Amino acid sequence: MKIAIVTLTFNQLEQATRPYIESLYAHTPKEDFQLIVVDNASSDGTVQYLRELEQQHGNVTLILNKENLGYSKGNNQGLALVDKSTPFIGLFNNDILFTPNWLPNVLKEFERDPRIGLASARINHINKRKAKLTKDNYLERYGRLLSRYKESFTCNVWAFFCCVVIRRETFEKVGYLDERFTPAFFEDDDYCFRSLYAGYRNGYVNTAFIFHNHCATTGNMEGRKKLIERNRKYFYEKHYLGQYIYERMRDEHKPLRKVKAFFKRLAGRE
Repeated sequence: MKIAIVTLTFNQLEQATRPYIESLYAHTPKEDFQLIVVDNASSDGTVQYLRELEQQHGNVTLILNKENLGYSKGNNQGLALVDKSTPFIGLFNNDILFTPNWLPNVLKEFERDPRIGLASARINHINKRKAKLTKDNYLERYGRLLSRYKESFTCNVWAFFCCVVIRRETFEKVGYLDERFTPAFFEDDDYCFRSLYAGYRNGYVNTAFIFHNHCATTGNMEGRKKLIERNRKYFYEKHYLGQYIYERMRDEHKPLRKVKAFFKRLAGRE
């Protein structure tokens, strides 16, 4: 087994979970992955679907919560079940869709550079500009998006946590997600910085693509703006460097190219 994939679900069976599962099995050899699904008290038929999935496939493990525990706590439940012999761990949203060879292309970069701690495939959101891809055409068009990259890997402070892959060694050093960010927001940024502090590189695999229906899972969350501001404050308290970078990225009067160059050096890009 090459990777253990942890995925949270909360309703949205037809909009997200079913297409995600079907795409995962269509583009990933069953023997290459374990799927750990943590359901946060869905009420739309998701639980029954997941039980049938577990019976159908021998590589599925379910955790069925009686209440919505949020992103960090739910993922940590799944992470606790990953076998210690599994070399890679994926934290994948249930609102993503896959492409052929996504897994070998991602793992190839980890094998090429042992300094990479966590990485993600490229997705259809680049610098907040939506690429002209949809769930209906992405399989035909994603190759053009990837063709713009000259190198197979791009170092960065961040990786896309909708489809992040973590090296086992990195997880052992960095640990679980910080549950003080519950229910959601900024726990991914926090984990990326913790990976860097542990001496690893983060970034994007430019030879693999995953389609993301951005914010399908959190876009309608009640009190979203207040949660973002609360967790941003906590993130800044933990990571002064993170505050430094975020504030300069938001300030149009600052030379963004200098900020980008700064965190590329921080990530160890040569």
